[in-house]
Amino acid sequence: MGPIRIVRHASYQKRLFDVIPAWIGNNLPHLSELLSIRELPCELGAGARLLVPWLQDPVEAWSRETYDLVMALQAECDATGIPVVNRVDRLANAGKARGSEIAASLGLRSPRMSLITDAAAFRRDFGGLAFPLFVREDWEHGSVIHQADTPEAARLVPLERYRRPVAVELIDVRDPRDGLFHKYRYFACGETGVSGHVQVSKSWITRGNKRITNEQTQAEELAYVGNPDPFHTRFQALRKAMGLDMIAVDYGLDAQGEPVVWEANPYPHIQFGTYTAYRNRAVHRTVAGVVRMYLRMAGLPVPPELDGVVDY
Repeated sequence: MGPIRIVRHASYQKRLFDVIPAWIGNNLPHLSELLSIRELPCELGAGARLLVPWLQDPVEAWSRETYDLVMALQAECDATGIPVVNRVDRLANAGKARGSEIAASLGLRSPRMSLITDAAAFRRDFGGLAFPLFVREDWEHGSVIHQADTPEAARLVPLERYRRPVAVELIDVRDPRDGLFHKYRYFACGETGVSGHVQVSKSWITRGNKRITNEQTQAEELAYVGNPDPFHTRFQALRKAMGLDMIAVDYGLDAQGEPVVWEANPYPHIQFGTYTAYRNRAVHRTVAGVVRMYLRMAGLPVPPELDGVVDY
């Protein structure tokens, strides 16, 4: 078995990080033998130098059994001095509400949030938030979002459809130059930072299916991904305060050009584009950054050609 031990669930989000071994096989195949990918439950085994759980955050939100299995593996690692990437007991620090608190404690602007634990109370005081606001899942990614611009609309939000609802202040981060929303993604792989992408949309929910792609947005995105993120130091401080090794920070810019952190994702989707193939250089850099982090944490040599892909 390779010394980098990767564990994942037998079915849930099993293939999300397949891009990593595929990239290694296509670009640095001699490193493939360093990875050992196993499904839980499994043993750590002899010769391990790094444990890497490939599990959707936070694990306790969808499987207590899986969480306990990995906690046992982590305890074994701790007893023998083996590092762990993104420990499962710290992933909840990147939940929407907790992550916002941590960001604010560092002086980063982040929307005010309020966990909704009492539906009746929320419909009376709206968590102390001003309007507009929106409601989403605190511990999930890509969940249904309900926007409420008025108290009447907030009272109609179907809170019973959420497992752990959180109310979020809606900050207007439209770019005054074009009136559009620009969402930036910074990817932290240990001390390495990668400028991942810029998604431009007419909607403040700037997901990929709402992306506007034209010559202007492509030029903006290429300018961003071709250079280090200007907020690298501040986002690295956020990663460390969360106790994590890897996060993807999604943010916008306010009227003063300061970042507004929407969320930090410890298990982000990494995908090479087809109609966004023009920015695939940034995806190569991201995957290579993850691989280099693994090697460094495992105390293994980093090939110079890997540095050549990662470094700006």
